[in-house]
Amino acid sequence: MFSIVFTSLFHILFSVVLGDSTQLDLVCQMEKNTAKTEFVADNQENVTCLFFSNHKNWEHNNPGTFGITDKDMSLLKNFPELKSIKLEMQRVTSAGCQELKNCSKIEELMFHYMDYQFSKRQQDSLINPDFMLVANAFCKQLQVLEIKHNFRLKTTRIGDLKPMPKLRRLVLDNTSAESVAVPFIRSCQALEELELHRTKIRNSEVDKILGDLTKLEKLWIRPENGDYPQKIDYQVIRSIGHLEHLKELMLKLNIGTLPFENGLEYLVPMKSLKKLILNSDYTRDTESIALLHKYRPDLTIISGYQVLF
Repeated sequence: MFSIVFTSLFHILFSVVLGDSTQLDLVCQMEKNTAKTEFVADNQENVTCLFFSNHKNWEHNNPGTFGITDKDMSLLKNFPELKSIKLEMQRVTSAGCQELKNCSKIEELMFHYMDYQFSKRQQDSLINPDFMLVANAFCKQLQVLEIKHNFRLKTTRIGDLKPMPKLRRLVLDNTSAESVAVPFIRSCQALEELELHRTKIRNSEVDKILGDLTKLEKLWIRPENGDYPQKIDYQVIRSIGHLEHLKELMLKLNIGTLPFENGLEYLVPMKSLKKLILNSDYTRDTESIALLHKYRPDLTIISGYQVLF
């Protein structure tokens, strides 16, 4: 397999014939509406992965674009080997997402900032959470699911997703990272990476999740900002300490630090753990951090964006 990353497709030379059009032609057609487009093709030159973004970081690539639409999504049926599609700030609605069902080999779905309001065109995108249900069409094969930064969504359909026995990576945020998501998360027992951003899932529920997800290698827990009454406590840390394969852990509290006793001490025996990411309240002189470093000098400890050890 080879990959091609680009800002302009027209000088890339390969073709996959699909009637009167090639897969390259179709990607070029969609690219005109996006600030950033990437794709991957296999040895037979079939497009297997697509990424479309109109994030502000890429606006300079193609100014004045507003993303692909439902009409563009209807073109996906011409990519028979498509396994991954990543959408960020695109003008796709829940109806457009249903076009993904024509791609029978999908293994990765990403929806970031998909509730973005395109005020200049007076067109919203995914303000209805029903788009999440398209994942059920691939429940037996899906390996990656990311639903993040959809801040305007007030409700979620995460609780209506079917168990996904092959899911390896799950990223949830905001309303999709609340208690309603717990049964679905617990049903995905092959998970190796779990990220819960701005979560309101309670400690007792996190404890149950970690009891089921014994294969986790990466765990990020970021509680909801603001006046959220429950902080990560010793019960959660103790449960994390039982994850034999965990390599990377993020625990970002709203404010304050965790103690060493009945806290960070549970991380000391975790031989697999190589990286710990904490909120910026910690310094090298924080007692619990100093003790953790004493017993685990091999562990990389990051506070905010600063590497402490």
